[in-house]
Amino acid sequence: MMIRTASPRWPAVMVALMLAVSGPQVQAQRSTPVTVVNPDSDPVPVAPAGIAGVPVQGSTILVVPAGEFSDTEPLIEPPAGSMLIIEYLTVAIDSRNPQEQGVVGLRTSVAGTSILHRLGPIPPLLQTGLGSGRGQEFQRNVRLYSDATVQAVYQRGTGFDTERAIVQVTFSGRLVPLP
Repeated sequence: MMIRTASPRWPAVMVALMLAVSGPQVQAQRSTPVTVVNPDSDPVPVAPAGIAGVPVQGSTILVVPAGEFSDTEPLIEPPAGSMLIIEYLTVAIDSRNPQEQGVVGLRTSVAGTSILHRLGPIPPLLQTGLGSGRGQEFQRNVRLYSDATVQAVYQRGTGFDTERAIVQVTFSGRLVPLP
């Protein structure tokens, strides 16, 4: 049995043949540089940031005295012509009462309609550094929209109002222009 292999010169012959058939080579020429000057009377058009928006973050503290049921504090007010999108939230609560229970929420408003978003009950209290009591912290990935003042809301569970409670709400998100 005989095995034949191609000549090692075969690829070189093909390349030479293709170069001969392709015709004359042309050199590319550089273009002349162009400078554009836009005076203040005719500025370069710039597109708005769009949905990417401007990053924003904020925080507020709610203090619910002993004997009171709830507290509401303003968190942020978006500038006129913009919409706030809250994307991440951290809530920390501190109370001297280890039985403290309650629900944290954010009140948003879109086109004049107010919505209370309940972010869930407070988990069992543990030691934290917010105050002199016991506390717990939780974090949430959310997607909340508001074109008016956002309020942080804390409502205690029934019968657990013998001690004060401190609730800190921190958020991050972005401001986008209204369409």
